[in-house]
Amino acid sequence: MSKNFNQMQTIQEQLNSTKSIEKDIKVLKQKLNDNEVLEKSLEAKLVERKGKADQLEELSKQLGKERGFSYEEAAKELKNVKLEVESKRRGFEARKNNVEGVLSEVDAINEKILSKGVWSI
Repeated sequence: MSKNFNQMQTIQEQLNSTKSIEKDIKVLKQKLNDNEVLEKSLEAKLVERKGKADQLEELSKQLGKERGFSYEEAAKELKNVKLEVESKRRGFEARKNNVEGVLSEVDAINEKILSKGVWSI
C-alpha cells in the first residue's frame, strides 16, 4: 500500500508539475503576444518617424534652395543699387564741375566788370 501511495504521490507531483508548466507556458505565450503587439506598435512608430524625417529633410532642402534664391536676389538688388549710386555720384560730380565752371565764368565776368570800373563796390 505504501508503494501505491508513493506512486500516487509521484503521479500527483507530476500532475502538479505539469499544471505549473502549463501555467508558465500560458504566461510565456501571453508575454510573447504582448511583445509581438509592442513590436508592431514600435514598427508603426518607426515608419511614422521615418516619414517625418523624410519630410523634414525635403523641407530643409527646399529652404536651402529658397535661401540660395533669396541670396541671389539680394545680391542682384545690391549690385543694382550700387550701380545706381555710382551713376548718381557721377552725375552729381558732373553737375558740380559744371557749377564750378559757371562760377568761374561769373567770377571772371565780375572781375572784368570791376576792372573796367563800371560798378563800384
